[in-house]
Amino acid sequence: MRKIFIALLLILMLVPLPLNLASQAFDYTVTVNAPAVTTDENGDYVGVISEMSASVSEGDGSIFVETWPLSEIDTQASARLAATVASEVCGVDLYDYNFYYTITSSSSVIGGPSAGGILTVATVAALNGWEVDTSVMMTGMINPDGTIGPVGGIYQKALAASEFGIKTFLVPEGQATVTYDGEVIDLTTYAPENWGMEVKEITDIYDAVYEFTGMEYESDEYTGDITIDTSFFSEDVTTEMESTQELRDEVTSALDSSDLSLSVKDDLEAYVDNADERLSDAEDAIDDGLYYSAMSFLFQARISYTYVDYALQYLNAGEDVSSLNELFDWAESYINDVDGEVKDTVSEIKGYSSLQAFSAAQERVFEAIEYIGDAKLYLVQGREPEALYDLAFAVERARTSEFWLAICNRYSEGDTVEVDELKTDAEVILNDANLTYIYAYNLMSSNSLLVQASDLLDSAYEEFSDENYAAALFNAIESKTRSSVAIELYSTGDDIIESRVERAKENAAKAIEEQISNGITPVLSMSYYEFATVFEEQGELESAMIYYKYANGIANAFKYLLGDAGDGYEPSSSAEAESTGDGGILNSPIEFASGFVVGLSLTFGAFLVYRRKFYKQQQL
Repeated sequence: MRKIFIALLLILMLVPLPLNLASQAFDYTVTVNAPAVTTDENGDYVGVISEMSASVSEGDGSIFVETWPLSEIDTQASARLAATVASEVCGVDLYDYNFYYTITSSSSVIGGPSAGGILTVATVAALNGWEVDTSVMMTGMINPDGTIGPVGGIYQKALAASEFGIKTFLVPEGQATVTYDGEVIDLTTYAPENWGMEVKEITDIYDAVYEFTGMEYESDEYTGDITIDTSFFSEDVTTEMESTQELRDEVTSALDSSDLSLSVKDDLEAYVDNADERLSDAEDAIDDGLYYSAMSFLFQARISYTYVDYALQYLNAGEDVSSLNELFDWAESYINDVDGEVKDTVSEIKGYSSLQAFSAAQERVFEAIEYIGDAKLYLVQGREPEALYDLAFAVERARTSEFWLAICNRYSEGDTVEVDELKTDAEVILNDANLTYIYAYNLMSSNSLLVQASDLLDSAYEEFSDENYAAALFNAIESKTRSSVAIELYSTGDDIIESRVERAKENAAKAIEEQISNGITPVLSMSYYEFATVFEEQGELESAMIYYKYANGIANAFKYLLGDAGDGYEPSSSAEAESTGDGGILNSPIEFASGFVVGLSLTFGAFLVYRRKFYKQQQL
């Protein structure tokens, strides 16, 4: 279905659209200049200056892009991301506005994400009705979290900016030192001495907005690490530890007494050894008061123990496939019962904490259903080991769904939440996750994080079509998180990844602190924050960043869904910003319409990849 949808959209992109812009009134337009790189007649890279305009009007979240010459898809993706980040910076709803971008350049084809930062600055200024300082210019891609990512051709772009009369040139953090003609050049000293232009490194969109407008956004103060107390899981952990230890004893006893060949025993013992390590990790986590992490380690351990248990049953039955029918029937019945419990709970959800836990329960039972379906397929194909492993995963995943249902009921208090009302919001977040994935895919084609993001996105669409809106929302947030982290890792050097992890940690802490201050226990966000700290301590910075961002995304998304969104940041100014209403090129709508094309609203090209699911084994 998605492939047909994609094909239709690509066809539509080739069809001229009858846009009536003559009557379009723009609330505000901001025009800026940005550097680009092209090749001269000798094939050498040279810098050129492009003109870009951003306009906003009341609307429905549509984003339109006009470029001359033609643009590549990543330019359109940058425009979509610019609108998204700018809306978050300004504390407004993206879907209350339409965004219009025009880009003109002397390059034969406009491409690359390096204009994302300046487009975001222009959009922030347009949303606020602010003027921008035309003596300032910047280059840098925009990341989903608002940081500015690295780009190429810094020297050529800086030279072109100086020749254009620019006084201050902004570059991404770590890119002021360049190599040109075999010489290492520090532009922060070279540019003032040779070109009369200051070069500054910037970290994020807030730095850039300040340099262009003099407006400084004041964020909530963050005093340091918050204390995450997941002791509300302590009794659950104790019970689960006892159950898992009993399972281990049963499995190891059965394995030791079996008459299997040495090679088969060695294979199964490897799974037991792996599970024993996770069991030990769980014990350490309990000692450290990390109860969610302990539950996650126990979940990982149980998958391996249960797999060995199922494998022994099959092997001791003489590898008779028919002997597995009873096991599969029991597992399917159990998972269906859990699914029924989840569906029965839909009408009983009360309050923010309960909704978070319910979303986790709904997503996990959906995943259990997927896994047992895969297990059946493997069985038909004669791939019994894979079938039994997926069956074990399905059963243990259903158990975690029961766990989150218990948490949902435990924290069910306050106003009843109508889950069906999440449909519109889930659709919005799905759209956002899809576009973030497309943007990431255009930057780097594919990697393991994008495989996972695509997997989660596909699941989210399936859940949405099945009217499981809470689970769809849950997976869409995780998909966007993984796409966002893929973009950041792509645009971040090893020297600054630690600062990016710290930034993600700080943002998650702020979101959690806000909920706690409002008398809410954000159980899921707190759980993922705690899990992130474990990864950070182990030096697994990629996983730490994922879970910090996931904690932040869930806290902010559910806050928004429950109508508790704040007013965003409050800007302050070191110099009064005046609104002149200058519409730039967009004051001529007929001229604009002649080359106007729909940008990302028609670029829902989705890049399907094979599903990879084992990464989800790490979380409860």
